[in-house]
Amino acid sequence: MPQVVYSDAPDFDQGWVGQIFETANIDQKFQIMDQNQLLDDVDPMAYSFAERTITDIAPRTHRADADAYRLALLYHLAKYGEITNLL
Repeated sequence: MPQVVYSDAPDFDQGWVGQIFETANIDQKFQIMDQNQLLDDVDPMAYSFAERTITDIAPRTHRADADAYRLALLYHLAKYGEITNLL
């Protein structure tokens, strides 16, 4: 089973990532999937609470590192009810 990378723009990201791998003549061994699939099994109420909470800690910046951190915080808070190990 291939590794998965989650993205807020999977089609766009696959386009440029695919070009890099193709140019380097290297097989891409991971899939890029929509971040919403990661959150499919999260309770909607917990997600809503987590999103409001996370906005104060990690606002949306549309920078890859900050967005990845924000998504990790959001997922962990919504799924597990805590984020202390990520702060």
